[in-house]
Amino acid sequence: MKKILLYPNKKRDDGFRITSQLAATLHSFGIAPVVADVAWFGVPDYVERKSMYEALSSADMLISLGGDGTILSIAASAAKSNLPILGINIGNVGFMTALDKFSLETPDGVSLLKNIIDGEYFIDRRMMLQAEVIRNGSCVFEAIALNDAVVSGDKVSRMVHLNLWNGGHFVSQFRGDGIIAATPTGSTAYSMSAGGPVVDPGAENLIITPICAHAYAVRSFVFSGKDVAYIDCVSSENSAYLTIDGATGIALSAGDRVKVSKSEQVCLLVRLQNYNFYDIISTKLR
Repeated sequence: MKKILLYPNKKRDDGFRITSQLAATLHSFGIAPVVADVAWFGVPDYVERKSMYEALSSADMLISLGGDGTILSIAASAAKSNLPILGINIGNVGFMTALDKFSLETPDGVSLLKNIIDGEYFIDRRMMLQAEVIRNGSCVFEAIALNDAVVSGDKVSRMVHLNLWNGGHFVSQFRGDGIIAATPTGSTAYSMSAGGPVVDPGAENLIITPICAHAYAVRSFVFSGKDVAYIDCVSSENSAYLTIDGATGIALSAGDRVKVSKSEQVCLLVRLQNYNFYDIISTKLR
């Protein structure tokens, strides 16, 4: 391993203190730290500055410093470059991170980091979603999601009318605040908050969860990774919005169809040997 791209969350790492500390540690290991598109003043000479495209193309690993949201913001770009992500949690929940900021301040934590640099780690291959908006027969928007694609009313307390299909088979009609189409990774995020199931992140499923449906009998559906979900916007009374991983998105109109399927891209998350998803679940969800 020669180069590592550092991807800090500016809001979480005040003054880039933790990022600077990590850069110095990596340099002591003989690794060239790289930063991209960051207003990071006082960068030592051993830290390379590159455009994001150049950094993703040349790095051997990406280290995300933040929380799950920080990983989500770079996951699609890293996946397209087949670049593994090591998450260091300096945020709140951190389901997807492997280390935390306190690890960098202890000899054992630094030793773990050195082991990772030396190749002593595992890779979790996480399924991603391909979301497309079909309007009048043409694709007008497409994006990749690690957590979820959400169709919801674009204003508070605005009910939307949606139809759900599995391929060519009609599944259910929803009236409520919207629908979440999540990956197993995203099952512990918005989907879980809306009452959806927790799914092992190694699985390959589409988890469809209604948001505050106005019918008691409406429940979540778990499709296989080979299935294609279609969400049709039926009602013209209220406008709807498609949101990808809580960030990018597009306004929807009556007649629009959202197609959600398993993406060809895979998110590569760096894991330690002692990682166990269910241990994290029992700790984080207390």
